[in-house]
Amino acid sequence: MHIISVSSGIGPSVMSARNNLQAVACFPFDMARENYAKGVRVGVIEQSLLASAKFGRTLHTLETLALGPLARSR
Repeated sequence: MHIISVSSGIGPSVMSARNNLQAVACFPFDMARENYAKGVRVGVIEQSLLASAKFGRTLHTLETLALGPLARSR
């Protein structure tokens, strides 16, 4: 009984720690997405659905390569 209660208490803590680590690790990629969007709004980057999709795919690939199992899935 005691082992079950301890292991069930560790699971949520581990998941919470993983989620926090993932949020911190993904922050630079979120900032890149935000900066791209701001560049489009300001007019520095051409407003194009195709260019935006290509940027998103490239950034997702970089995130997956850099973070491995911590990368977010689509």
